[in-house]
Amino acid sequence: MLVDLSLDHVTHVSKYTEESEAKRVTEILGYIGEESLMYWANGLGFKGISYKKELSRYATIGTKVHSEIEKFLSGDRDLTTINPDDYTQAGFYAFISWYDEQVTKLGKNIEILGLEQSFEGKYFRGTIDCIMRVDGLLYLVDFKTSSHIGYKYFMQLAAYEYLWSKAGNEPVFGFMVIQLNRDNPSKYATYTLDSIDGDNVYLYNLLQDTFFKLTQVAFNVDELKGVYK
Repeated sequence: MLVDLSLDHVTHVSKYTEESEAKRVTEILGYIGEESLMYWANGLGFKGISYKKELSRYATIGTKVHSEIEKFLSGDRDLTTINPDDYTQAGFYAFISWYDEQVTKLGKNIEILGLEQSFEGKYFRGTIDCIMRVDGLLYLVDFKTSSHIGYKYFMQLAAYEYLWSKAGNEPVFGFMVIQLNRDNPSKYATYTLDSIDGDNVYLYNLLQDTFFKLTQVAFNVDELKGVYK
C-alpha cells in the first residue's frame, strides 16, 4: 500500500472501526528497534525474570495510572483514598503532586478540553491522553510511567497532532510529556516541545515526517510478509 496523505481523511471516533486497515500509532513506532530494551530484557533473563511478565506488569501499572488521572481530571476521584505506598497508585500520586505544583505553587491556569480522545485516519489511528490549555496555550499531553523519555514519545505526539489537525481542530501550541515515577510518588518531570509552528517548527516537521516514512515502512513490511510467508 502506498501511503498517500493527500487521500487521508481523519475522524474523531468513540471507538475504532473494526474493518479499518489503519495501524495504531504505537504499533508503527514499534518498528523502531530499541537496543536498550534488548539489554534490559537480557539482564532480566540472567536473573531468571521473564521480560514479558515485567512488560505486562508495567503496562498494567500504566493503565491504572491513566485511569486514575482521567477520573481525577473529570472530578470523579476521591483524593482521600490515595495510598502513596501502594505501587499501583504511586504514579497517580506523582501526578497529583505535579498538578498541585502547576496550579498552587506556579499559579498556572489549567483547562482540560478533552481526555482519551481517539482519532482515526486511513493509515493510522491513536488516542490522545489529554488535550490541555495551560495559560491559554493548547497542548497535546501524554502521561508516561516510563523510566526514560525519548524522541519516540514526541514522535507519537506529532502523529497525534496530525490526526487532531486533520480532523479540523484548532492549532496546537506544543506537546507535553508528563513523566510520573511508578516507584516514587513525589517524583515527576515535565518535557515539552513548544511553539511547533514557530521556533521549533523544524523539529516538529522532522518528527512528523519521520513518522510518515515509518508508516510507509510498516505497510511495506506487511506486504513483504504476505509475499514471503
